[in-house]
Order: sequence, then C-alpha cells, then structure tokens
Amino acid sequence: MTAELFAQLELEPGANRDQIRAAYFRLAKTLHPDRQAGDDPDATEKFLAVQRAYEVLMDPELRLEYEKA
Repeated sequence: MTAELFAQLELEPGANRDQIRAAYFRLAKTLHPDRQAGDDPDATEKFLAVQRAYEVLMDPELRLEYEKA
C-alpha cells in the first residue's frame, strides 16, 4: 500500500521532493482548517493526513522505510 501517501497528496508514486512540496502547499492552502470556516467538517482530518504524508515523504529515512513496506 505504498501509494496511499502519494494519493493523499494527489501524486503518482515516485514523485520527487519538489513535486511533493508543491502538492503539499497547494493542498494546504485549500484544506487548512483556518481557511475552511466551517465549510467542511472533515477539514482538520484531511489536512492532518496531508501533513503526515508530507512529513513522511520528505524525510529520506521515513520515505525509504515507507516504500519498503
């Protein structure tokens, strides 16, 4: 299930760091709970999932561990 984190960032598996960073900031702008103002009750959960995916995929050690699983 190594594609799950990439899917959360709306990327294909194997995306490079620049692509991951760009996708994260694009999604963070729309999903951040402060921007939602009550429009989406799941905004916080969606944002946290995107944030976690970004953290794992941007850290070389965590990404390698994730891709091995």
